[in-house]
Amino acid sequence: TAIEMDFEDLSLRDEARADLQEANELRDNESTGPQERTLQINGRPLLTTSAMPTQGECGTCGAGQGPAAGVWEASVVLAMALEWNQTTPKNVLELGSGLGVAGLAAALRGGDVVLTDLSDVVPRTLQRCATHRSLVDAAGGSVMTMAYDWRKAVPADIMDMRPYDLVLSADAIYRADLLEPFLRALDAVVGA
Repeated sequence: TAIEMDFEDLSLRDEARADLQEANELRDNESTGPQERTLQINGRPLLTTSAMPTQGECGTCGAGQGPAAGVWEASVVLAMALEWNQTTPKNVLELGSGLGVAGLAAALRGGDVVLTDLSDVVPRTLQRCATHRSLVDAAGGSVMTMAYDWRKAVPADIMDMRPYDLVLSADAIYRADLLEPFLRALDAVVGA
């Protein structure tokens, strides 16, 4: 499927094409080892390490650590879309952030970001945030991490921070039984 994107700056168009080509190459790569790279967001480096499962292993990547054990390409593409579109949201929530690539990109663009995921994922997300803390601070953004299981009520702290200018989520629905709880969670955080 072709995606039509308008670019005033042709260098951004070329960069977008190169990034999409890289994403396709990573997708087609048979290697299951980590793919390391650095994205440039708002002139600052965003480190990513992708440890993707092989075909049919969703939910078992990272020796039983689950889908949040690595960076999924959808989060990289979402992070780059924020950069390509020069998006500068102020109050951002990421649902199912995993290692927080998309949310950290929003923070590097100056946003105040809340990354959420299951409680067993939060320690890895916190590590990733610590790695980028000085860069986020220099960009005028902020990032915090909170545990949130969509199958339960939205924590009061997350509700109290509304309204959100932007709610992000990339590749968070990896099982059919998560769709309905995700939609309820999304409705709750964007509702009035």
